[in-house]
Amino acid sequence: MKPYIHIILTSLLLASCSLVDEPVENCYDTDSDGNVMLSFRMLTPAVDSRSRADDQNHDEVDSEYLRFEDGIDMSDIGMFVFAKMANAAGNEKLVLRVTDFPTGSGAENVQVSGGAGSYTVNITFGRTQLASLLGRELEPNGAEMVQFRILMVANSSDRAAIASGRLNEITGDTYTAVINQLEPWIYSMSDLCNFNPAVVDQSPMSGMVTDLYPGDRKCMPMFGTNTFRVSQRSLCNSTELGRAYLGEMDMLRSLAKIRLIDNISNKNEAGYPKIISADLVGTQQAIHILPYGALTYINATQVHTPVIADTDLESENTVNSAYGLGIIPASWTDIPAQSRKGNIFVGYAPEMSIRTTDAQTGEGLPAYRINIALSRKADGTEVTREYIVPMTGYEDNSLNFGDYILRNHIYTLSINSVANSLVTFNVAVKEWRTIDYEYEY
Repeated sequence: MKPYIHIILTSLLLASCSLVDEPVENCYDTDSDGNVMLSFRMLTPAVDSRSRADDQNHDEVDSEYLRFEDGIDMSDIGMFVFAKMANAAGNEKLVLRVTDFPTGSGAENVQVSGGAGSYTVNITFGRTQLASLLGRELEPNGAEMVQFRILMVANSSDRAAIASGRLNEITGDTYTAVINQLEPWIYSMSDLCNFNPAVVDQSPMSGMVTDLYPGDRKCMPMFGTNTFRVSQRSLCNSTELGRAYLGEMDMLRSLAKIRLIDNISNKNEAGYPKIISADLVGTQQAIHILPYGALTYINATQVHTPVIADTDLESENTVNSAYGLGIIPASWTDIPAQSRKGNIFVGYAPEMSIRTTDAQTGEGLPAYRINIALSRKADGTEVTREYIVPMTGYEDNSLNFGDYILRNHIYTLSINSVANSLVTFNVAVKEWRTIDYEYEY
């Protein structure tokens, strides 16, 4: 069932509906209350009305586990609002910082409504505060636009830490300064799942609901920023019910999704062969919150260069992680989405290189490690076999997964047939959007 998000239309109205006809010299001549009131939509990421289908005309669903993949933990967000006159040189300057939502300093100026995938954010601050930062009063008849830049990080605190404790360390007063402070931020995969890097055989995300920390770290780390230009008149005439609507800002997930599909066509009447468990054997454990080139990042774009620290490169040929792929229950989403004969398995991984270990196509990392039940014996036990499918290639066949696992992308392996020593499959790499949303007003 598709989620419906009810949004009050009046909160999204452009402030132009309340424009006055008579020319005035400054904002204080209007009937407003001395505040600038803004609104924008925050998406996870671009909500796309287009559909995507496979060769069997099955619509594809990008987000199966909505709460984790598309949700934002409101107790773990850092929001930074900067402003300057649009034609002014230099960086925008900080006008609002919220690092302890919903109860901390500045939080009273922010309202958030909506649900996983789409949120409406309302922001309020004083005109005198904005005028002081801009170095001039707002003029309703002024031709020059005001430029706002909004930066947000979400779901990015360590599992054992209070979110505001880490966010409060970000003290910069320009966009560049804040980005420079955020760039070193690392988030451990062990904060998302029961994971011991010393025990490669664990499947930390199998089961999904029980092995992720429910109520603790229940959402994926994200980053987003965008710039908006607004007329001085719209700012002067902004009110609670007629906010100046900025537009949309997309949140970029910091992880990739790893998907495995049981599409084995040569099943017998008992359903064998079938995939019974799987994980991704990888080389990296660290999630870098900000993408490569965050300082110049353009809203709603994908990033095709990974962030892999120099210290991480030393382990690029070493197996030190195994991220379990959990079965997606049919009740979680309407997944006629994939052509399949069995279950869909899903997990997550940080950015890492896809490379061969000994210049052999079939000996690369990362690799899907797949446990397949081939048949059932008379005593009820199953005959199983483990298949290792490196993302570089299987046996002598190269795979087209690319050179890296990249954030906010989906890496899908579909197993189409199984023999004792051979697996045939399809692979796909796609940008990770979100499911389609329908809005009611």
